[in-house]
Order: sequence, then structure tokens, then C-alpha cells
Amino acid sequence: ALMYGNDWLLIPYTVPVGTLCEIKGIAVTDVFGQVNFVEAANQGETNNWAAWGMFNLSVADAYASRNIPTDTRTFIPPATVKTLNGDALEEVRFVRDEMSNHVWAVETQLPDHTGFAIDGHNYALAFRDLLDQYESHSPLVPPGENIMFKYILGNTVPENWIPFIPVHEAGGNRAIRLKRASMPRLLHNEYSRVRPRTPLVREGINALDVQDKAYYVNEEEIPRSGAIVKGNHQRTRWYNGKIAAWYGYRKHTGRGEGSSGLAYDAVTPVQRSEA
Repeated sequence: ALMYGNDWLLIPYTVPVGTLCEIKGIAVTDVFGQVNFVEAANQGETNNWAAWGMFNLSVADAYASRNIPTDTRTFIPPATVKTLNGDALEEVRFVRDEMSNHVWAVETQLPDHTGFAIDGHNYALAFRDLLDQYESHSPLVPPGENIMFKYILGNTVPENWIPFIPVHEAGGNRAIRLKRASMPRLLHNEYSRVRPRTPLVREGINALDVQDKAYYVNEEEIPRSGAIVKGNHQRTRWYNGKIAAWYGYRKHTGRGEGSSGLAYDAVTPVQRSEA
């Protein structure tokens, strides 16, 4: 590439959008009238490090089978040039919490099922206040008069914070994935699970708040800077003037690590009333 960097020939070839294009080779006629058929340089096995190509398709299970040839076809995707994006109906911020060894999916925007979004933090506070109206705040065991400290098994986080815990991948001891978990909710001395509200994080949970299947996120998808995923309605026109509309997601870089304040085994002073 360095010695013959300027020995390039560009031959335009128009193909339809949304198709697979395969070039068998190029027939070159030299000055003596002889025709030579030149194929692509990377026709060998997929796992050969020297078989480099600029536009190749990945071969399924290429490293397990050594006799799979390289796929030299080119895929022309039907990509749009410009789209119109509506306001975000759901927004989830994935942040790393190194103190609690969790990744939190913070639901900052929730769809209200009327075409608009509501603030996730305000919803969590309003819902917590509603639960407090039906919950008795009197302790199960009243503290004695000389008790100065109390032991707390664990505190909680706002209900729009959904935890993702690291778990080992199947058949591996080092590689991990992030599995969606749930925080406990204590109401009338009974525990229930806090479920997400956004369709993005609620995947695999039915209308009865029962999880039908586990939900995983690859560990490398959430860097230290975090990630922000927004869902909104999108609209564009195709080259023939046809309108296409859909609901899609966009991923952006986050704002760094965060702290949920989750703590276990805490000893705090007992608050005495003036009475």
C-alpha cells in the first residue's frame, strides 16, 4: 500500500439500493491482446490474517470452521440521507456505579401513552409519596429510651433507577454481561419488585409485571462515560417521494459515572422527637 499507493483505478458501477453486489472479477486486456481475468485478492479462508479486504461481509462462525471462504460481496443498505426527529418520548441514561458494582438504567423520560413524555424523576417521587400514604411509618420494634443508634440492613433508590448486575457468560469464567435486576419495594411488610416503565428497559416483562425472559446488555456497550438512549418518532422521504415513518432509538455518549447512594449494613443515630 505504501509503495504503490497511487496505483488505483476507480470504475464506477451503479447498483440498486438494498441489494447485495458481487464482482466476480475484472477482465484486463494488455497491449499484446491477451485477456487476463483478475479476481479479488482476498479469496482465501476467512481466518487468514493476510486476507485483508476493505468491504467484506462477516461470515457466521468463521473462526470455528477454517474452510469458509471470504464473502467479497458488498451490501448497499437503504440508508436515508436526512430524517425528521420528534421529541424524545423515552430517555434512559446508563451510568456505571463503581461503589455498588452496578450499572443503573435511569429512566429520565417516560412515555405517557398520549404522544408525550413525563419526567421520570418527578414520576418516581410522586409514586413514592402515593405509596407512603398507604404505609404505616411506625417501626415494627419500637426503640428503647436509651437506644442511640439503629441498624439499617439497606436503603433504597428512586424507582426510576433500574439495576443491571454483572453475571458470567455461559461457559466462561472471565467474560461478563449485564443482566437486568430489580430493586425490592416494601409495602405493608411485603416485598415486591420494582419494574421499569420504558419499553426499552421493559423488554421481556408482561402486563402483569412478571418477567417472561431475562434481559441482557453487553458489558462493553456501557463505557465509563455511560450511554444515553432516546426513543422518538422519525420520518423521512424516499427517493420516489414515498413517506416513511417509524419509531426508533438513538444512542449517545453519557456524562460520566454516577452514584445511586445504595448502601448496606449502615448504623445511624436514632432521631428523637421533641415530645
